[in-house]
Amino acid sequence: LWRIFSRLRNWLLIPDEYIGWLPFAFLRACRIILKEKPALIITSSSPHSVQLAGLALKKIFKIPWLADFRDAWARHPYYFYPTLIHRWLSAQMEKSVVRNADLVLFAYGLEEAKKTYPELEEKFKPLANAYSEKDFQGQKPPKLAGFSLLYVGAFYGAHSPKYFFQALSELISEHPEIKPEIRVWMIGQFSPEHFELVKKYQLEKVIQIKDFLPHQQIISWLCSAKVLLLFLGSEVENSIVIPGKVFEYLRAPSWILAMIPEGETAQILRQAGGVVVVN
Repeated sequence: LWRIFSRLRNWLLIPDEYIGWLPFAFLRACRIILKEKPALIITSSSPHSVQLAGLALKKIFKIPWLADFRDAWARHPYYFYPTLIHRWLSAQMEKSVVRNADLVLFAYGLEEAKKTYPELEEKFKPLANAYSEKDFQGQKPPKLAGFSLLYVGAFYGAHSPKYFFQALSELISEHPEIKPEIRVWMIGQFSPEHFELVKKYQLEKVIQIKDFLPHQQIISWLCSAKVLLLFLGSEVENSIVIPGKVFEYLRAPSWILAMIPEGETAQILRQAGGVVVVN
């Protein structure tokens, strides 16, 4: 059922599953604009449906508009498009947004955006993600037994823990003495297929999966683990994607094992040090 829902969602909901929220957001924004007379409209995505609300508001009210892209849209290497038509529609929506916005911010992929829209590069600016030092102050990290590895987040598109699970299973088979010591914690959103992978590789006693936790608790966990795990789909040769959690990973006092392709994230991690990058 999960797979069927995911397929139908990608086929029917363009640009994303939040498109049904768009008319309500637009109408509420109209009321606020008429009452408050704001000097600027700011939209930040993903979800990219919000950029369409900004586009409509700009057309109607002629107010300066700042479009902030925390994630790539049509150029995202890991988004699944069922057909070329779906990708084309998303590209047309993105083009309309960046052409009509007065200023466009990119958390990553700025150079790629300039290549795609060379005539608009003067209004493109970088604004990377970061972390808040206050979040790391006064933390009381939980005590994690054994040699602990931690992943926080979700898996989508081409991102998968499959090869890590496979390698971990092979390692334990070769060195069974480490099994009582090694623990992998995964906190976030996981689909049934990921639970199936845990069973397939007989890692039920090694991998512990927890649901989403409040952000402050996540920071505590980041400060507790020996190694932080980072995944990106490795079939992409040069990835522009920089997950937002990368900067909190770097701030935490832990090593990072990054199973990622070459690209912007790999460059940042290598410059920082304390990282092992493997494809």
